[in-house]
Amino acid sequence: MSKKKLKLEDLPEVEEGEEKPQGQTLAEGITLEDYPLGDEDNPLQELLEAKERELAEEKDRYLRLFADFDNFKKRILKEKSDIYEYGHEALLKELLPILDNFERALDSARKQREDGEGDLNGIIEGLELILNQWVSFLGRVGVKPIEVVGKPFDPNLHEAIGQLEGGEENLGKVVSEAEKGYLLKNRLLRPALVVVGKLAEAKKEIETEAGKDIEVEIVEENPEGNDSHGDE
Repeated sequence: MSKKKLKLEDLPEVEEGEEKPQGQTLAEGITLEDYPLGDEDNPLQELLEAKERELAEEKDRYLRLFADFDNFKKRILKEKSDIYEYGHEALLKELLPILDNFERALDSARKQREDGEGDLNGIIEGLELILNQWVSFLGRVGVKPIEVVGKPFDPNLHEAIGQLEGGEENLGKVVSEAEKGYLLKNRLLRPALVVVGKLAEAKKEIETEAGKDIEVEIVEENPEGNDSHGDE
């Protein structure tokens, strides 16, 4: 039987999802049996080889993407680990000069003690220098102290540790600070420990009652009053 030259355009179109029944012709008078796979004249062989090349290319692209993603994941995990381990490196570098000055001030104080000298002014100046450096450093990283004395008590920023009796001008206000509070930008880093003012009501009542007692005693024990009554 002679084979008819079959072209791809001669193949009937098959709708998506439609299955060909066994023995269906590829074109008029032609069946799959006439052109088995592997036959060089079979256009399906050419189509199969093209699909195999396309599959190989897609597989290679997938493997490359998978390898890139795997490397990316490993790099992210390493960077995350480095952040945990060394993320505060820049912060510590800024603290080292403060530590250096503290050590210098301490060495100077020890030397003065050994020499029998008592230059407190020099020690105080060194401590003030360290304090100023520390405050400046905190400001650069966004930490600032909370101003509390004379301010109304705010439970969001303050933690009351006691009350102090006073006048109405200090009622509900912070009258003293036991420990400074700090903000990290707009977030509370540590609340301030404060003492809040209150009215001295109990003391006022005692003083009032005492005043009444004194007045009563003065009226009852007035000798002039008794003398005038006796004269009458």
